[in-house]
Amino acid sequence: MHKISKKSYTKILAIFFIISLGLFVYSIYPKNNIVKDNTPTNIETPNPIYPAENKSIEKKSEVVNEVKEKTQTETITLIAGEINKKLEFNSGQTLYEILFAEFSKNLLEFKGKEHIGIGFFVTDIGTLHQDDGKYLMYYINGIEASSGISVYNPKDGDVILWKLN
Repeated sequence: MHKISKKSYTKILAIFFIISLGLFVYSIYPKNNIVKDNTPTNIETPNPIYPAENKSIEKKSEVVNEVKEKTQTETITLIAGEINKKLEFNSGQTLYEILFAEFSKNLLEFKGKEHIGIGFFVTDIGTLHQDDGKYLMYYINGIEASSGISVYNPKDGDVILWKLN
């Protein structure tokens, strides 16, 4: 009987381990990511042979349309001292996100402070600055807001008026 040396046994064990690892990785690797015929995998076309796949694609397009509906562009009117302008935003954005987008484009100046639990409160906007016991408040369609701008989600057509009280 032929005796296997310790060195040969180690090599055989290493080769077995590498092959086992390769088979394991291959078995868990998602097969739909493999590119065949140099066709990109991110392009989806309806499959006439398998109608069930077409329904999957239809559901995906319904989700995309639903997301588009939820992110329709809307407008609010912002009035703050000398500022009177319409701002466009996507539905679902907070007033803070809308103002910050304008600030990022250097179209609006504002400052404020975050208060835990009630949101971000503006201390300066445009030419209005709170001081001497007067605080900057905002009104939504004529009604004083009860939360900070980081909590409020404006509706299309809202008029946001800032006043010193």
